[in-house]
Amino acid sequence: MNLFLKKVGLSLAILLVLLPLSASDLFTIGDGDVGSFRLYDSQGNKREVTETVVSQIGEGWIINNPETPILIETPVGTINLFEDAILVTGDLSLESPRLYLVRGKATFSTNEAFEGSLIIATPVSQFKLQGKGEIFVISTDDEESVTSFGGTVTASNGISHATTLVKPFGKLRMNDPLHSVNEIQDGYYLTYATYPDLMLAKQLVSDISPVAIAPTPRKPKVSVVALQVPDKPTEPGITIMPVSISAPSAFTNTTEIGSVPAPHIISVVTKQQAVPKTPSKINTTLVPVAPKRIIVTIRPVSPQNVKTVTTEELETGNEATAQVIVPPAPVLKTSTQVEAPLAKVEQVVAVEKAVAAEPQPSTEVVPQKVSKMPVILSTTEDKPFLGSVGLKTIYDYTYDGTSGNTQSHSITFIPYFSYKTFTLELHGDVATTDFSTYTSNVQNNASGSLETVAYVASYIEKFRFGYTSSPFYLALDTIYHNDSDFSNLTVPAFGDSDKLGLYSKITLSRISLITTFDDLNMDRLLADKPQYGSITLLYSGSENYPFQMSFGSLVAVATDPVLSFDLYPTLSFKFPVINKRNIQMGILVNASSYLPAYPTFDITELFDSTDPTIFPNYLANAGFTLHAGQFFAESLISIEKGKNQSLMINDFTYGSISTENDSDFTIFANLGFKSDTFSAELLWNVPFTSAFTIATLSSDASRKADLSQISLSFDQKNFGISLGIQQIGIIDSLGNLFDGSSDILSLFGGKYASSFLQASFRLGFAELKAKALYPIGTTSYTVPKVTLSATIDIGKKF
Repeated sequence: MNLFLKKVGLSLAILLVLLPLSASDLFTIGDGDVGSFRLYDSQGNKREVTETVVSQIGEGWIINNPETPILIETPVGTINLFEDAILVTGDLSLESPRLYLVRGKATFSTNEAFEGSLIIATPVSQFKLQGKGEIFVISTDDEESVTSFGGTVTASNGISHATTLVKPFGKLRMNDPLHSVNEIQDGYYLTYATYPDLMLAKQLVSDISPVAIAPTPRKPKVSVVALQVPDKPTEPGITIMPVSISAPSAFTNTTEIGSVPAPHIISVVTKQQAVPKTPSKINTTLVPVAPKRIIVTIRPVSPQNVKTVTTEELETGNEATAQVIVPPAPVLKTSTQVEAPLAKVEQVVAVEKAVAAEPQPSTEVVPQKVSKMPVILSTTEDKPFLGSVGLKTIYDYTYDGTSGNTQSHSITFIPYFSYKTFTLELHGDVATTDFSTYTSNVQNNASGSLETVAYVASYIEKFRFGYTSSPFYLALDTIYHNDSDFSNLTVPAFGDSDKLGLYSKITLSRISLITTFDDLNMDRLLADKPQYGSITLLYSGSENYPFQMSFGSLVAVATDPVLSFDLYPTLSFKFPVINKRNIQMGILVNASSYLPAYPTFDITELFDSTDPTIFPNYLANAGFTLHAGQFFAESLISIEKGKNQSLMINDFTYGSISTENDSDFTIFANLGFKSDTFSAELLWNVPFTSAFTIATLSSDASRKADLSQISLSFDQKNFGISLGIQQIGIIDSLGNLFDGSSDILSLFGGKYASSFLQASFRLGFAELKAKALYPIGTTSYTVPKVTLSATIDIGKKF
């Protein structure tokens, strides 16, 4: 009856706890770097990591943390995902939840109130935790194993179909043909348990400490006579009382093991110790309190290094230091032997093996008791890194074949600091061509507002505050943020960039305000050429139908002859068509126009009733985007007129080569593949006239205006290599190559071509890099610009 009442009471308690919960309250982030946390819903859509979205995690969601551990709290327990783990949620019922660990390491624990079964599956195994407990699962290319930190755990091998019961604090390797469960050692529990119990860890360590094992006693085959014992010891300091023996003067005790050793003599020698009046020193060594998660290193204690503290030393006050010692062998008490204390290292005791003729009172000399202490000698924390600080030093040697074969040397210093959502990298450099004159960004030659902004920006290598999923995010970086889904006026990033771009995002519920600017170094504005920014208001739909709509404008800023602002208002829509885990497809619809805003506001450039088409400047397109696994594709068909043209802002535009043309419509295609080690991308934008011929450049009627980019990269562990080629008029270049009017270099460099080849090798805190570049310019080159770099990064994570 009592058991029944307990179960009813526990069930009511669980029900009361779970009543406030709903499916949207199953998961919360307990600890970890949310910025490196990747989350995909059951349809495969990448979701922004916010508290609202995390609380919506349901069946079939994918969780990945490629950089740092992450702790997830649930109503039934916790999930601690280690670096680069992939976890897929299954049935999330509170009675029998199921999870699928695709790859990596993870610790799963259940709380006191959980009475169901937690099932963890991997590609080749399945593990079941019944009730309260904790398991640590590894499923990698090198190891498939499960470790129990408590609870009832069973492991099933999907290949051999063998099922094994894993005892607490035991580890089972699934490839073991004998299905042996081995006890964990060397702080394994403290390293991988989510909330380890230090006292339990001490007990585990004590259990595996070396302990002296006494040999099995053997019954001697001897004749025993009474021991003759003097009334008192011959020397002060030792008292040995005779053993009590029954009345018969002799008896025989026989055994089948061994033979009778010859009688031997052990003499007793004592040495008087000088006794000081007061203790001179007592040192103690304390085991520190363990941090949240620690790794314990256990080193065996050699017997010759053990210092034994005697009772006499403690009584006399001689110096005694508390140390970890090997426990002594147990005392074997028999009626025919007397054992002296192990702690009396100064005494050598000898007892003659004889038995007294008459019985005497029985008294034992009891050995000193030595307490057993766990051998915890050193600990180190194992917690996620929250930040880093350091200094990066870069030496560059440049041989510029595109500028008269000049040579230059430069040293760049980049001190950096990061903590959680904040990152700051500063920049300082010094360069020379002849080691007689030097230039540096610290030289302040600013004479106006633009020069001052550029001077301040020259000190910034990188700045970040927040995450893209945060309510507020701000970044200054050499990566120019551009979402081609919502505007095909600009070309996606190609290769490395020396521009310091600005990107900010403010999010409130489903609405985000995004602001960008291409280069805070103001290089083009200082050269009296326009630069570009944008401002966009983005609305994102619900999870069930992630429709998106944006309205904003591209902004062109110029200072020649006067400060001016030209707007390119843009309205974009994205309609999901296929929204599954492994494949997503959407329909894109964009429309943009042109509006001079300052110093002259001319609405007729946006809308003119006298124009036959009403809109004198426009670009309207429609197409699709496709993401299937590691493959992606995008295609758009545009109709255009006037100032608006597809991919009108590109690297050639920044290189002072106009790409304006007389097109009436354009076909744009972008194909790519991206994995952890390899990526490839092909982009081609082909403008056509109304006669269905490829349009030519307005500045050069002999050159077709199609724009193409090809890029490949391979990066694995310490080595990386990448290359890229972009062209205006690739069809013309190939035609000239085949008819012999140009050489193969025309594909890689020249007025309408640019390319790069880069290789890098990384080893620890050092990196070597070589890069050959044909930059965009108005002339053709034979020798590229070659840069050799050596980087040393000395820093510390904390």
